[in-house]
Amino acid sequence: PDTEAILADARPLGEGPKDRGLLVLCPADMVLHSAVHLFNEQMTMALRDLNDMHDLLGHFGRDDAFWPELIRRAARHGVERPLFYCARYCRKYLGTAIPAPAEREIAALGPAAPLRALMDRLVEATLIHPPPGRAAPLAGFAAWLLFVRSHWLRMPLGMLLRHLAFKARRRAHRERRPADIPQA
Repeated sequence: PDTEAILADARPLGEGPKDRGLLVLCPADMVLHSAVHLFNEQMTMALRDLNDMHDLLGHFGRDDAFWPELIRRAARHGVERPLFYCARYCRKYLGTAIPAPAEREIAALGPAAPLRALMDRLVEATLIHPPPGRAAPLAGFAAWLLFVRSHWLRMPLGMLLRHLAFKARRRAHRERRPADIPQA
């Protein structure tokens, strides 16, 4: 992201004496920041985070100037894909209202159809949990694939493979450990 642009466009928190000197991200950057954290990192609190973005889009989206600015800022920061996923899943699962011109522009930022379909399945498996007591066979695997994807976005392949191997060894060690502890 363009850190200088983020800081330059940050806005004062408020007018009160306690707010003096405190800044918040501009509306577009608030949405993009949330989208990057959700779709480029682990989706551990995905539904809550998606709802936060729905609320931000609903609040700021009442201003017609917000939507072109959101798309422009996404391009400036190189985070078009997280914006695509944010809009897609907010609309799909929460019914977020997005003006047709903005929806068309954002839809053009998405991946090819096969990758889009795969992400749809993975996101759905992590967002929609079955009732208690019912199995969710794909949920764990989907969460693991999204975990790997989040690291893939930040690491070269060799480093990612070493990292995943380390995590797998550590997990296997933790799972063996309780059996080694004598029971009282």
